[in-house]
Amino acid sequence: MDKDEIITAIANDLFSNANVNDIISMMRSFCVEKATEIYENASDEEKAELEKQITAAKEAAEAAAKAASEESEKEVEEAEVEVVEDAAEVVAEEAGAPA
Repeated sequence: MDKDEIITAIANDLFSNANVNDIISMMRSFCVEKATEIYENASDEEKAELEKQITAAKEAAEAAAKAASEESEKEVEEAEVEVVEDAAEVVAEEAGAPA
């Protein structure tokens, strides 16, 4: 067997026996390696553009998270008001008075 056959056999064995965590780890390693290659081969202008795009994506994600949090807080407040109103109706009914 030559070197390439041995490497291929090992790679096939790794692939055949990989579980989900192994696959995620391999993908992460591949992505880091590829991202490093992209960055290192980029011109200064391309690096500046990458930084600009990443910053914009981070800001958009933060804005979306904040909006979702605010919406969630509003839903909780509305649910609390509804619970209080329902409780007031129950108390009024038990007391025999109209709500």
